[in-house]
Amino acid sequence: MSKIQKFNGDFIHQSQFTIRLNDLLLGAHLGNDKVLSLITEAHNDLLLERNASFEDVNGCILMVKNVNLEYKKEVMYKDTLHIHIGVYNISKYRVSLYFENRNQNNEVCQKALIDCVYLDRENHSLMDTNNIIDCYRRL
Repeated sequence: MSKIQKFNGDFIHQSQFTIRLNDLLLGAHLGNDKVLSLITEAHNDLLLERNASFEDVNGCILMVKNVNLEYKKEVMYKDTLHIHIGVYNISKYRVSLYFENRNQNNEVCQKALIDCVYLDRENHSLMDTNNIIDCYRRL
């Protein structure tokens, strides 16, 4: 996969997690599967903050189309991970969200880019992002 390009936007949400023993691989560091779980949890926090959910983003169902994860630095047991979320790109049918995970020393540990599409709840057809984008812009 290609490297994630530099994010020049503003972050719209931050979640914080303390790394637990069960989050670690046998190599005693945070694995990609757990990073994906944590950024999913942070995305859920963002949606809940805006009275939405993965099943209901302004009447649409959120589907993850693509994930690109770039590991920059190890995360260890009891580290605090601050996950910052920004809107990276918006197209007619897709919203790309940028995740930047920083440790307690403010060092970038991982970056992720997730492409989301949104489906009509009744017929599961793709919905135009005009129907949902305000959910990501509200403060």
